[in-house]
Amino acid sequence: MRKSRVLWVLWLAFAFLFLAVTESAAGYLLLAVSAVLPLLAALAARRTAGRLRAELTLSPYGEKGAVTAGRLSVENKSLFPADRLLCQVCCENLLTGEVENTTLRMAAPGKMRAATEIEIKSRHSGRVRLTLRQLTLFDPFGLFRFRIRLGREISALTMF
Repeated sequence: MRKSRVLWVLWLAFAFLFLAVTESAAGYLLLAVSAVLPLLAALAARRTAGRLRAELTLSPYGEKGAVTAGRLSVENKSLFPADRLLCQVCCENLLTGEVENTTLRMAAPGKMRAATEIEIKSRHSGRVRLTLRQLTLFDPFGLFRFRIRLGREISALTMF
């Protein structure tokens, strides 16, 4: 995100330099579009962030050392797509206390539901809880991020 912001500021500086050198309508248009378009995209992303819902499912039983399949699905009720979505998932063995955090990248088209498969493998037997810690949406230019409040803890349990 920092890199995107630096590049945007450099782009605005070059657009301003172009305007100063040419003093034409094209320079004004370039500067106006370069400044306003990312802000409009951020407003659309903020509206989309408020209309995302997530659901986490996991197979109730699995074998120790074998892969158990789960599914993270995100429903986008907005008209705008959620193209740059980060999902932080925590896998915790409640018996041994082992914790593993992973980040999933996904996209949810407008007015649709998108899903991605999650595969977990436990080295030890016990009860495993899979929790969706955080959902973060970035605007298309990567300048702004919006953390989505889940409202409740979204988790699923399985037994190994």
